[in-house]
Formats: sequence, structure tokens, C-alpha cells
Amino acid sequence: MPSNIPANTYGRLFSFEIYGYQDQNQVPFSKKLWQKVGEVKAMDLPMACTLTQLNDGRKYYFTMRAMDIFKRFGSFSDPVSIIFNKTMA
Repeated sequence: MPSNIPANTYGRLFSFEIYGYQDQNQVPFSKKLWQKVGEVKAMDLPMACTLTQLNDGRKYYFTMRAMDIFKRFGSFSDPVSIIFNKTMA
């Protein structure tokens, strides 16, 4: 926690919301493409989750945000992209 922010502004993390979309090649990017694909309960690090129903060879983008026990949301993370490879899964 940053030292310049009062401790009472933070609540324990409760969960993380994961958003994603599949690259549509010829479709221009729009915020409307993002869909909530899951929610993961916050646990001690390291933590991981598994996403299913991805298509081999397709590019996907993901972002996430945290929610605390008071149902306050943090900012979205920087988006990341992957090209799903079934043989590596």
C-alpha cells in the first residue's frame, strides 16, 4: 500500500473480474467488444485461473479489475493479448 494514502481507503480484496474478447480481424476495435468472462475469488499469491472455450489459433485480449470487500472496484489493468495454441494448453 502506498505510504501517502490512508490505510482506511483500502479494503481487503474479495475478487477479480476478468474481461476479454476474441480478435475479429476486420472489425474495428470498440469498447463494446469487451465481455465479462469470469470472476475469480481473491486468494493468497500465487493464484491462477483456467479459461475454457478458446479457439485454436485465435487472438484474444484480456483485462481485469479487483473488487474489495466493500464492492468497490479498482481500475482496469492494461490489456494483454495471447494467441491460443491448443497444443500448449
